[in-house]
This record gives sequence, C-alpha cells and structure tokens, in this order.
Amino acid sequence: MVGDADEKKIDIKIEAIKTPLGDVPTLASLKQICEAMNILNADMIRTQETVNNEVYKQLHTIEKELKSLRKLISEEIISFEAVKESINVLNKRLDERENAQLEKISDLSKLIIDFIGSVRVFQDRITQVVKKLSDT
Repeated sequence: MVGDADEKKIDIKIEAIKTPLGDVPTLASLKQICEAMNILNADMIRTQETVNNEVYKQLHTIEKELKSLRKLISEEIISFEAVKESINVLNKRLDERENAQLEKISDLSKLIIDFIGSVRVFQDRITQVVKKLSDT
C-alpha cells in the first residue's frame, strides 16, 4: 500500500497475473507504482525548492559580503594612493634638502680652500717680513 507523502517509507504491493509469457503486474499494482512515483516526484520538487531557497539566501549573503569587500578594497586603494603620494612628496622634499646640503658643503669647501690660500699668502708675507728683519 502507498504510504503518506510525509512518511519516509513507501510500501508498494505488487501483484502479478500469470500469463503464458510469464508474470505480468496487475493494473492496480501499476497504479500503486505511479502513485508512489508521484509522491517521490512531489517530495523531490519540495526538496529542490528548499535547496533553491537556501542557495538563493546563501548567494544573497555572499553578494552582500562581496559588495562590502569591494568597498573595503576601494577604500584601501584610495588610502594606499594617498600614502604613495605622501611618500612621493616626502622623497621630493628629502631630495631638495639633500641638494641644498650638498650646495652648502660645496660652498663651505670653497670657503675653506680660499681661507687656506689666504693663510698661505699671509704665511708667505710673514716669512718675507721675518726674513727682511733678520737680514737687517
């Protein structure tokens, strides 16, 4: 006998008629098989709908998460671009300061060389004066 659609087990009693070619299921047995198949089909449709609904919910949740991730990634890209620009500005400032320091060092080196030259000229003059004084 065919069970209720909510049951997990479906009983089918197949009766056969003996014929010269062999046993043949009765029309009532074929009807029971068809009813059982209809019950299974309805259960499969309900299961498919349940699965489809769950998949839709999960996809909806995943879609929300993806939108959130896209937004976060966009914000991070903007932040990284701002940091990159700040680093570029700092590098430019450091390069400018380095060049200014190099110019100052160069100017200072020139002044030291000029000073050393002046000291040598002064030494030469003193040496000449001392020599003249010692000659007289």
